[in-house]
Amino acid sequence: LFQEKDENKKQREILEDRLKETNKALAEAEGERDKLKKELDLAIRNKQSLLTWKVAKSQLMAELESRVKKYEKWSHVDVDKLMIELEKKDNELKHLQSLDPSEMQRHRSML
Repeated sequence: LFQEKDENKKQREILEDRLKETNKALAEAEGERDKLKKELDLAIRNKQSLLTWKVAKSQLMAELESRVKKYEKWSHVDVDKLMIELEKKDNELKHLQSLDPSEMQRHRSML
């Protein structure tokens, strides 16, 4: 009986030790779970932020590409030459506007 009591005590101590180890492992697992949940939440927020950024930048990129195409369309044009020609036409227009009506009629007939 005494030996049986001693065995029961040892077995109880072993079971209590196992329980402590199990509780410790459970607490560690719960801590790890909470840490991973926080990391997941952060990753989800970062993903949403990146998607928002991507949409905004995609719109800006489309606008910039459109502007680049517009400039490429006119890149072969000599702007200085156009400006000189415009000035000549402007001067010619001023000259024609300063003519009296009879001279203007003569000029039109030449065209």
